[in-house]
Amino acid sequence: MKIRTLDEQTINQIAAGEVIENPASVVKELVENAVDARASQIKVEILSGGFQSITVSDNGSGMSRDDALLCFTHHATSKIQKVEDLSYLSTMGFRGEALSSIAAISKVTLITSYASVGVKLEVEAGRVLSIDPAPRVKGSSVEVRSLFYNVPARKKFQKSVSASSAEITKLMTFLSLAYPETGLSLWHQDKRVFDFCASENRQEEILMRAKTLLSNDFVEDIHTIAHKQESFEVMGFVASPLKVRVNRSGQYLFVNRRVVVCPIFSYAVRDAFSTRIEKDRHPLFVLHCTIAPHLIDVNVHPQKKEIRLKEEKYTKNLIQLAVEKALEKRSGNQTGLMPISYGHQETSFWIKEPSAHILCESLPKFKQESFIDAIEIIGLFSHYLFLHPQSALLKIIDTKETIAMIGIDLYAAESKILFDKMRKNQEPKGSQALLLPDTIVFSKAESEGILCILDELHQLGLRVYPIGKTAFLVEAIPAFMKQDQVRDLMLECLQGNKEERNRRYAAILCRWVRKNKQPFSQDRALRLVEQLLCLPDPLFCPLGKRIISCITKVQIDDWFK
Repeated sequence: MKIRTLDEQTINQIAAGEVIENPASVVKELVENAVDARASQIKVEILSGGFQSITVSDNGSGMSRDDALLCFTHHATSKIQKVEDLSYLSTMGFRGEALSSIAAISKVTLITSYASVGVKLEVEAGRVLSIDPAPRVKGSSVEVRSLFYNVPARKKFQKSVSASSAEITKLMTFLSLAYPETGLSLWHQDKRVFDFCASENRQEEILMRAKTLLSNDFVEDIHTIAHKQESFEVMGFVASPLKVRVNRSGQYLFVNRRVVVCPIFSYAVRDAFSTRIEKDRHPLFVLHCTIAPHLIDVNVHPQKKEIRLKEEKYTKNLIQLAVEKALEKRSGNQTGLMPISYGHQETSFWIKEPSAHILCESLPKFKQESFIDAIEIIGLFSHYLFLHPQSALLKIIDTKETIAMIGIDLYAAESKILFDKMRKNQEPKGSQALLLPDTIVFSKAESEGILCILDELHQLGLRVYPIGKTAFLVEAIPAFMKQDQVRDLMLECLQGNKEERNRRYAAILCRWVRKNKQPFSQDRALRLVEQLLCLPDPLFCPLGKRIISCITKVQIDDWFK
C-alpha cells in the first residue's frame, strides 16, 4: 500500500467533519468567535434549520483586510502564539479551525469592518472567490449558505429542518445563559424567538434569562448559589427538590463561560441534594463556575464540549458544599423536605390444580398441530410464570437438553407487546383519556423538539397537542403510566435521533412496566402469553433481555447435590 500526502481540500473536509457536525455546530463556532471579539450584541438568523443559511452579526472589534483573508486559513488564530498559552486560555476559541472548517463545506460571505474600513469576502469550498470594499459599521457579519452542499454523504445523515431548528434553539439557550453580559437574539424564518440585551449584573440577568427560557422550573422556589474560595468561584441557581427529572436535560453547566459537559459537577450537585430527591432523579440547575485556567484542560474534544479537571475531588467537594449551603439556607437547616418511602410488595407462590389448563387455539403464529399440547401451568411467583415443558412453547425454544420447566418474565412480555404495537404505528391498547386535560409548559428549546416528535408520542399512547408557543395540552396517557410522569416521558423522548429514541422508548416501556408492579392473576398472565406468542420474536424484550427461559433437569439436579 503506497503512502501519499492528502490534498488541501481533502484535509479541510476531514477537519470540518470533526468540528462541524450540523448547523448548530456552525452557530456555536460563530457566536463564540463574536464573543471573543468582545461584541456586546450578537444576532443569529436561521433559514430552513440552518441548511439554507446561517447569519451571525456582531458589533465586535472586526477585522482588517489582511486578517479577513487570513482567518479562513487552517490553524490561523489570534488567540494563542505558543504552546504554553494553552495552559492559560481565557477565550472560547483558540485553534483557528472554525472558519476554515465551515468554509470548506459551504458558501460563506464575510463582511467585516475594523476602524472605518469595511471589506467583503466571498468564499466557496474553502477558496476565496472575491474580496471587495464594503460599507459597514465596526464589527462582523458571517453568512453561511448551502451547508454540506459539497459533501452529500454528510448531508444525507442530517436531521430534519424542524429538528435542526430545535437543536439550534437549544444551543442558543445555553449560550444566552453562558454570556449574560452579551446581548443575544435568535431569529427563525424571520421570526424572533428571543432577544436579550446586555447586562452588567450577571446574576440577575442569568435568572431573568432562565425564567424566560426554561419554563416554570426556575420561576418559583429557587435556591441561589454564591461561593468563592481561592482560585474557584461558583454562582447560579438550583431548582426546588420538587422540580426534578429522570435525566440531566435540565442541567446547564458553564465553566469559565464555556458550555461544557462534565459529570463531576452533576454528581456533586446530586450528592448535595442527598435524600431530598429519589436516587433515580436528577436536580435542575444553572451553574457558572470560574476556575483558574491552568487547573482545567479545554483541549480534549474537537468541539470543546468536554473539559478535564486537574483537581477533580477538590472541585467536586467545593461544588457540593456550595449547593448544600444554598439548600440549607432555604430549608431552615433541615436535611430533607419530606420522607421518602420505598415500598415492598410481598408476593406469594401458588400452585395450579393439575386438571386446569388452557388450549392455545388462538395463536396464529404456529401451525394448528402445534396446539395439540395444552399449556400446563406449574405456578406463578411474583411476575414470573412457570410452565410445564410439554407445551406449545417448546416449539420456539431451540435446545437439545431435557427441559424441566419454562419460565416467563411477565413484565418483559408486557413491555414487548406494548413496544410492538408502537412500532406498528398503533396506539397501545389501554390508552386512557384524562377526565380533565392537563397543560404542561416547557422551555423554548424543549417545545421545538417536542413538536418534531408528536407523531412518535401519539404512537406511545400519549395524545398531546400544542397550545401557544411553549405549552402542550395532554388529553390521554398510556395505561402503563401515571399522569405526573407525562412531563418526564416527553423530556426523555427528546434525546437522540430516531433510532436512539426507539431504544429510549423501549427502555421507558420496560422500566415503567416494572415500576407499576401490577399484580398478575392466572388469567392475566395467560392472556399475556397468548399475545406474546403472536409476535415474530417472542424470546427477547425490547432491550434484548430474555423473556422466556428454560430450567433444565441438569440445573435442578445440581441444586440438590
